[in-house]
Amino acid sequence: SRIKSLRDDIEMFQMGLSDSYHPLSNPNGYLVMLMAENKLMLSELNEKIESIQLNDDDDDDTTNRLPNWVFGYGDFGGEIEFKTAIAKNVMERFTKNA
Repeated sequence: SRIKSLRDDIEMFQMGLSDSYHPLSNPNGYLVMLMAENKLMLSELNEKIESIQLNDDDDDDTTNRLPNWVFGYGDFGGEIEFKTAIAKNVMERFTKNA
């Protein structure tokens, strides 16, 4: 038997992503309406966040630049940097005295 997904729209969502609408190259493609990411403003958002970080930190260190995946949907399985950070935190918090 097939396990029911928690979201019944995932299959359609993935189909829409794989066959995206474009007025010239794919006029019969899908227009995905349930996305909240804003790829058009990526550079402006990143600049704004960096300027806030620099004002708050009192130094010119830009090594903490946010990765681009922060501004949109990443891998459905989770981004490796995030999963690694969570795993490290869990190990530090819950296995200290084990």
